[in-house]
Amino acid sequence: MNDPGTSNRRARRGVGAGLAAAALLVAGLAGVARGAPGSAKNAPPAIAEWTIFVYGHGDNDLSAQLIDAIEEMGQADLGTNVNVLVAADYCAGNVCRDASTQVLDPARGKPITAGTQYLRIQGGGKKPILVAEAPEQNFDEPEVLRAWVARTFRDYPARRHAVFMNGHGGSWAGFGWDRQDGTLDVTRGLEIEEMAHAIRSGMRDAGLPEGSRLDLLVFDACLMAGAEVLWQFRDLARVIIADAEVDASELGRAGILTLLSASPDVSTSHHAVMDLQSWEATHVDTDRASERLLRARGAFDMERFARFAGDMKALADLMLRSHTLSWTEVARAHALTSPPYGAWTLEFASNFLDAGQFLGLLATIRSDPEVAAAATKAQQSLRDATIRTSLGTLRAAAGQSALQIAGNRGESWDRAMQSRYSQLSWDREVGWGRVLSALDAAGEDDPPAFQAKVSSPKPGTTRIEVTPTSEGVVDVIAFVARRDPDGNAYRLGGIWNEQIAPGKTTSYAWDGKVPVLVGKDGKGVPVSAEPLFLVPGQSAPLQGLPAYLKDRKGKYLTNDDGKPQEIRAFFDSSGSLQSILVFTDERSAAWDPEAFADAWSLVPVLQSVDGRAVKPGKPVPLPASSMPRLRMQPVTGDLVIEVIVRDVWGHASEKTFPARM
Repeated sequence: MNDPGTSNRRARRGVGAGLAAAALLVAGLAGVARGAPGSAKNAPPAIAEWTIFVYGHGDNDLSAQLIDAIEEMGQADLGTNVNVLVAADYCAGNVCRDASTQVLDPARGKPITAGTQYLRIQGGGKKPILVAEAPEQNFDEPEVLRAWVARTFRDYPARRHAVFMNGHGGSWAGFGWDRQDGTLDVTRGLEIEEMAHAIRSGMRDAGLPEGSRLDLLVFDACLMAGAEVLWQFRDLARVIIADAEVDASELGRAGILTLLSASPDVSTSHHAVMDLQSWEATHVDTDRASERLLRARGAFDMERFARFAGDMKALADLMLRSHTLSWTEVARAHALTSPPYGAWTLEFASNFLDAGQFLGLLATIRSDPEVAAAATKAQQSLRDATIRTSLGTLRAAAGQSALQIAGNRGESWDRAMQSRYSQLSWDREVGWGRVLSALDAAGEDDPPAFQAKVSSPKPGTTRIEVTPTSEGVVDVIAFVARRDPDGNAYRLGGIWNEQIAPGKTTSYAWDGKVPVLVGKDGKGVPVSAEPLFLVPGQSAPLQGLPAYLKDRKGKYLTNDDGKPQEIRAFFDSSGSLQSILVFTDERSAAWDPEAFADAWSLVPVLQSVDGRAVKPGKPVPLPASSMPRLRMQPVTGDLVIEVIVRDVWGHASEKTFPARM
């Protein structure tokens, strides 16, 4: 899934980076490729080396992104070695998006009308050829996918075959969600089991030998790099490339198509490496900080993936029959494994875990060495099955793998979801759903217990000490607040957030200041954003942050309005804003201040920065010429310090202490 704000101009800028990377790779493969297509020595073959079918599922809010992708593919240098065909379904009349944004038919340059287009990509900057048109189709219907696959591979014979699935992705919950030109509010989606069967049947209908496999299956969609998804296609594709993250930038498809044309004889695994290199060049050279920090794309060898599944089954069996395994230890590994950052608060996405990071944490448990050893073995087999990854610095530093596996931290993991999960081929083979059920059953209802005290050992310094007494504690958070005359407490800022271990006393010395983000609005009036969290230690959401910021100091900005939203701002040691990531219940966005030429808006501002009680205000546009800066604002008077301890089961306990500053 691509960000609906992506423009044609943006996509073309991304093409340049992808093609530049492609040119370097082609030069390095000169000894492998057969030669330039069309040369006297190497005449165009009667049967192409590759036929690539692109399922353009854009009848929703992705019409513009689909057209960008088609235009981008058209920039590739294609010879006779590669056929690229696209079945494209758009949302006619722009009814699925902002009506003020004009979306044009890529073949005719006219406003989109109802129906489906079948396009052949010419490359070289030429417009695609309109091969055929069809009446409006529902791309969520498996028979539609089957028919287009069959037609493409029958009419454009080749030695090697690839399918690119372009659209919205929802991991094992499905793909697509066709709105039928805006007439459907409730869409069926294309289930992964249906998708696999449709592609396999289409290949058979095209006359390919029974048991034929795609050389390459690519998901240009969000969240499709999941163990459950890949397993469904294990006998259908040799190599699968997919995102474990919200894919919010250019696709980088022009580069890999150029590479396929120039070096058709190299192995599919080698092509996967080149694809990830080309994709990474496009996504790193971007004005999106989220791509540099959070991208997560992987290429996987499906023959080796079978061994990973076997090791996961052995791990699940061991966990379920163990008499010594502490499920609290398992829950700690679960709680400290970061979900897809870009989908931080999406209810469904909260049920994802990065498989590599989770297995790495599970390998450290002490209650059952056999389980720990089995987790280590499964982690290694996952590495063996991974051809290449492209990970943002936050993900790489956290030991992530670009492959998801189901977790159950979200409230949406109910009986209906468990039942749906149990029907997946992956769960029938591995039994991972039983592990999640056992983890859920082991959960404790009692809130975490802890001891705490607040003291002032010397003037100007307040020391907070916390000693957890419950086994499942995971972190501590401290706020400083002020009460107004009516007795309401208004938080001035977060002053402490740190992972903690049971039974060990941890402390924090607060100097009496709270961090605020200060700037000036368009009229030059000072404004302040909501208070920031200072994060002295490594909290789970910020693992790997120092690898990105290096010697910068990371600050944590949080929205405390009760909505499922987090805002994180990163600053250097002088207080200059480096980048800001905003996580909402719909999607995430990340900004780099250098990318803004005009103005940008921050989160709701506060009405005061002078130490008095502060209350949420309305969002204020901040000109780029007046970037907000971090200010450590001293506070005085009678304050309240709130100390909150959370456990691995999602419970929290709170204690409050008066503080005179």
